[in-house]
Amino acid sequence: MTTTQRLSLEEILRHQPGSSDGGSPPPRRPRRRWGEAAERAGLRWTVVAWVVVLAALIVADPGRMTFDTKLGVDIDPVGFYRQLWHLWDPLEWFGALQDQYIGYAFPMGAFYLAAHLLQVPVWLTERVWVSLLLVLAFWGPVKLAEALGIGSRPTRLLAGAAFALWPTFTILVGSASAGVLPGLLAPWAVLPLARSGAVGDAGSDRTAAARSGLVVACMGGVNAASTLAALVPAGLYVLTRPGRRRRVLAAWWAAAVLLATSWWLVPLLYQARYGFNFLPYIEQAANTTQTMSAATALRGSGNWVAYLNFGQPWLTAGSVMTGTAWAVAGGAVAAAAGLAGLARRDLPEAVWLRGTAAVGALWALAGYAGPLGGPLHHQVQALLDGPASALRNVFKIEPALAVVLALGMAHVLARGVWPRPAARRAACAAAVVVLAGLGLPYLTGKVLQPGSFRQVPGYWQQAATWLAAHGKTETTLMVPADSHGIYAWGQPIDEPLEPLARSPWVQRNLVPFSGGGVSDLLAGAEQAVESGAASPGLTGYLARAGIRYVLVRNDLDPRARLHPADRGARRAGRIGVHPGRRVRPARSGRPGRPGDRPAGGGGRAAVSPGRDLPGRQSGRAADRAGGRPARRLDHARRRRPGLAAAADGPGHAGPPGCGDRGPGHRRRPARGPAGRHRRAAPRRHRVRPAHPQHLLYLHRDRHDPAG
Repeated sequence: MTTTQRLSLEEILRHQPGSSDGGSPPPRRPRRRWGEAAERAGLRWTVVAWVVVLAALIVADPGRMTFDTKLGVDIDPVGFYRQLWHLWDPLEWFGALQDQYIGYAFPMGAFYLAAHLLQVPVWLTERVWVSLLLVLAFWGPVKLAEALGIGSRPTRLLAGAAFALWPTFTILVGSASAGVLPGLLAPWAVLPLARSGAVGDAGSDRTAAARSGLVVACMGGVNAASTLAALVPAGLYVLTRPGRRRRVLAAWWAAAVLLATSWWLVPLLYQARYGFNFLPYIEQAANTTQTMSAATALRGSGNWVAYLNFGQPWLTAGSVMTGTAWAVAGGAVAAAAGLAGLARRDLPEAVWLRGTAAVGALWALAGYAGPLGGPLHHQVQALLDGPASALRNVFKIEPALAVVLALGMAHVLARGVWPRPAARRAACAAAVVVLAGLGLPYLTGKVLQPGSFRQVPGYWQQAATWLAAHGKTETTLMVPADSHGIYAWGQPIDEPLEPLARSPWVQRNLVPFSGGGVSDLLAGAEQAVESGAASPGLTGYLARAGIRYVLVRNDLDPRARLHPADRGARRAGRIGVHPGRRVRPARSGRPGRPGDRPAGGGGRAAVSPGRDLPGRQSGRAADRAGGRPARRLDHARRRRPGLAAAADGPGHAGPPGCGDRGPGHRRRPARGPAGRHRRAAPRRHRVRPAHPQHLLYLHRDRHDPAG
């Protein structure tokens, strides 16, 4: 027989905290200590992984820097921060709004700034930065799987290694590390939320949301679409929480994310509101979705840039991951293991993991028009080319798929039965082979962007300094134009003048950042240079646009097929010549003479600015100046009419008279049939430029330390 004893309210509250009889406080949740055996083992594996990755990166072209996202951040972080705080950029494209430059401020810019202040070489800073990113990518899934109770310690480490070597990161980490940073930190954004699930009170949810927002702030703002895609796993984790906790956690997390992204989101909104919309002029949805099949999306190799080849692969790591059987097989096996884990009934957090996989697959595959493609791919591509144009690079959702597939891999391998030692050894050997396939670009030294260089040649700094001293507010036109900065001394991708210039400069770009009118104007000037014909009317054509200086470069790589650099350099040398004579960029070691050929791919270059030519300058004078002098086309040179700056391009002719050879030019009288001079008919509508142009030549110098 069971009896029930009634207790008074005082007796119930007697032993509660804060009662009058001095009740003891409730036991505290045990704190995690770094000294635990599991933590020590994990830290040892993390250090080992960092050393291995750093060694692999250092061995690839030691002592030489490569292009990584933004040249100005790499070589001059102080100057980059100095120009960062103004939304308007007056130095490029005739003035334009900066395109997400503020997103580099943190953490990439801060890291390079600290290394610059510590006088760490740029090439070593690049390797340390990339290695730290990969270590964070390795350790994030390990900690997340531990918090969710997925897998065992060995399988978690294996899943972390597979995630860090996932092709979507390997393809770009050596050339656009800031672009893949949000995806690498995606597991870390979920980790605070997962750890707070065991407690579930309002205080822990608020703290977890704040910590997740801090991780989001560390993602930077270089690419808003990449950051949005990296937030998909964390956002879906919040939405799959049960009951009232979903609303509380969603409110705190949304506020934290908004605060964490406001420092780059507000300038981006200003740029979208007042800047020129250049998205219709770049890659379209038909290009970005044609390589995104189900197999490539699961393997993480759907990035369309990885398949570009201009005689040589644009991304060497991408060519390895998409064209090597070992790498493709390794990615396929890893994806298959992840899918097998997601399909198991005993999978923890199954709703969240499968929901994230479904959203990622829908994002990636809806616009695919290939075999077994989406039925609405035409409508989806039209949407990606229209209102959703910022999301047309659908490969940016691949990190979300990589997170859930890595966790599924950890789960299925932990649930596998390995009764015999031989079976366990075979499984370990297979895991090593798969990881080696995923890390093949690291093993072959092709993970970094090709075209390494020791430093930007000194003559570029000399040219930038001269231009800033002689025309702080006057624009310089750089010819010949090039789609990307691919030079004989290396491939900085960004133009050297971008971080070095302290005065306005322009060149014809692939992307019209400041509008179609500027692109048409520069296209006319570039067509005049490419035509090879002397057209003195370009003096007035450029003067009316505010261009005073013309910088002729002769160090583009003639082997690059993206632009006929050698031909362009030769024809650019004809900008200011007498009719029937050719003056090309000079060879190294002697001054330029009519008919000189450019130095081509060998050697390096030097600049000789700021020298007036009242007549013909002797070779000794040019040697004392350090090479070929700059051609200054001022009024003192009116009697040498061929040295006006260039020609009108087809379809871009100026008003009547713009074809005159220059202000003050005296036409030679024509000879009649009897050999007598006859007076030429007067020319009307002569256009006198507001100011003359100056030609600044870059030519080769074999003693420059770059290259």
